[in-house]
Amino acid sequence: MKARFEVQTEQEDGSILVEEKVVKAKLLIAADGMRSQVRKLVVGDEPRDLHLITWNAIVPTDSIRSTLNLNASETPCRTLSSG
Repeated sequence: MKARFEVQTEQEDGSILVEEKVVKAKLLIAADGMRSQVRKLVVGDEPRDLHLITWNAIVPTDSIRSTLNLNASETPCRTLSSG
């Protein structure tokens, strides 16, 4: 799977640079809530209650930055598309 992300980088002058990054992955974890935009892009259907347990986790931002090859001033923001 390929996923495109919008990445915002704050510049020294205070302006914000917006770039797109593409990531190839075998697994995509959509942790964007009940009305998941990632689910719409990947699966294409509406959310429904399956009466399942939710597991929560804390992921260090350093591991996200290294996976996306981002430096400390870049922030992964949102998914633009996948496929």
